[in-house]
Amino acid sequence: MNKHLFFRIFTLWFLLTQTCPPFNLIMPFIGVSQVALYVLLAIMYFPSLLNKKTIISLILFACVNFLFYFKGNEFYQGLNTVIVPFLIMLSGLLIAEYAFKYDKDYIFTKSVIITVIAANVFMAVISIPQLIVAPNIIRGAELNNSTSEDMRMVYGWIMSYSTVHGIPILIAPLTFLCIHLRRRGCRYKKWLVITFLFLFVVFRSNATTAFLLSVIMLIGGIFLNTEKFDKKLLVRFTILISLLLVFGQPEVIVSGLDVAQETMDKRGSNYKKIDELEDELMYGDSDGDWNKRVVLYETSSTLFKQSPLFGTPTPEMISHHTWIVDRLALFGLVFSIPMFMLFFYYFKQMYSNLYHTKVIFVLGFVGLLFMLYMKNEFGQGTWLYGFAFLPLMCRYIDYRFKRTDSNIIII
Repeated sequence: MNKHLFFRIFTLWFLLTQTCPPFNLIMPFIGVSQVALYVLLAIMYFPSLLNKKTIISLILFACVNFLFYFKGNEFYQGLNTVIVPFLIMLSGLLIAEYAFKYDKDYIFTKSVIITVIAANVFMAVISIPQLIVAPNIIRGAELNNSTSEDMRMVYGWIMSYSTVHGIPILIAPLTFLCIHLRRRGCRYKKWLVITFLFLFVVFRSNATTAFLLSVIMLIGGIFLNTEKFDKKLLVRFTILISLLLVFGQPEVIVSGLDVAQETMDKRGSNYKKIDELEDELMYGDSDGDWNKRVVLYETSSTLFKQSPLFGTPTPEMISHHTWIVDRLALFGLVFSIPMFMLFFYYFKQMYSNLYHTKVIFVLGFVGLLFMLYMKNEFGQGTWLYGFAFLPLMCRYIDYRFKRTDSNIIII
């Protein structure tokens, strides 16, 4: 069998195992070994991918992590906290780099996106009835997935907490696609339903940061749905900022939160968080989970400010709640250089190979950084969606459109 064909088939299998929790019930042995096998296969078949600056930067970043780990740094909770994130990040980059280098006919790109969207739609559909009955079930799955065999069976048939935090990164390109398909009948309705299905699942999952980012990406996708950085984009961006200044006043936000709270299940964690957020906006202080998160952010920020060059001497105090600031506190600016290189070369490589979707890719990339600032990484939900699915979704949209007389039409 042709190595490209075999690799593409195995990639689709790999993506199904990473985006569909039921596979973990059917084949509980796959786990991290599946990710390692995929990375090994990609490198064996296409060693030239290792020459990509994104991959080189990631390897350097991994070396820094291994260096700190073997020095006995107390930030790490075991060798797996170094190896597993590296493998997942590498798998995402390998998928994207392979697509841009070898997928000239876009078949691989289409296959990946269709597989990922179909898998997420399936998981969303079977998760919604359970979310209506038990609004905190997805969050519970993240915390209690290993408690018992019965619980694993229940949680194995709902969308993962990781995926819930990955979907928001795709909302901007999905919104862009819907807007440009609005006169295309069935195609428009299909993608519109998919987009709002994803938004609804994120909303019902009570993942506050994920839903907030989804709303930001939706608004950004509506206002900034241009193809290039020009005067039209500047005007839209100015309008968006003006609206944010008008409606961003605490009193207006609180009124909007009151309306939103009425649509929420009182049993869900977001219902209580709105009360906490309103207290923070109106009085500058709050109790509960919101205040705890603020303390966690401030802890890592303070540690970084105390030792900005070479990292904190007290890594055990790092919060483990804000990925970017945690790494800055751990490594300092000097040892964070490979991390900066990774994001820089990733952005440069993907952006330079896109056409109609450059603006929307930038918006999605900002969403990825926002998620990494607000939360710790969520494995596949962060790196596969951010490093692989986002650029391939933009590439898929590029394929689906072509320019004719300055109008965008479907191929």
